[in-house]
Amino acid sequence: MIHNLLNLLSLVILGIIYIFTFSKVQNAFFSKISHPKNQATIIVYIASITAACINLIHISDAASDAMLFFLEQESITKGIIYSIAFFATTWFFSFIFFRASFFIVGSLTPENELDELIKNNKEIAWLHALIIISLTFVIAPALSKIATSFIPYPKMPF
Repeated sequence: MIHNLLNLLSLVILGIIYIFTFSKVQNAFFSKISHPKNQATIIVYIASITAACINLIHISDAASDAMLFFLEQESITKGIIYSIAFFATTWFFSFIFFRASFFIVGSLTPENELDELIKNNKEIAWLHALIIISLTFVIAPALSKIATSFIPYPKMPF
């Protein structure tokens, strides 16, 4: 019971830190594009936070597995280190993924995406939002499986 409570507590704390810091960084990025934010930049901002939350949902499973495994091994320090590493890596991945998709979508459309967001072009904003959210749903489970592969589970004899 105590292991599950520690696991829950670590997930809540790390999740809050993850979402709060990611939203602050994204807010600073979008404030540079359009201040005050218009509807187009708000659409893409919300999509970026949504994509990061999708990654958070999937990585939470891996972090929970790691925490419970290491708590059973009576190594809370390793459990915390693995959980923090999983959350931090996913945060960084979410950041890079958004910036890369923002750049790629911008290069695939004939318009300059930043200029279009400043002009409040909601169609471009929705296109980018749908692309990033859809791709995140596809990529997030694989990211979680990669993270889980780092947990040093014992080898089974069969």
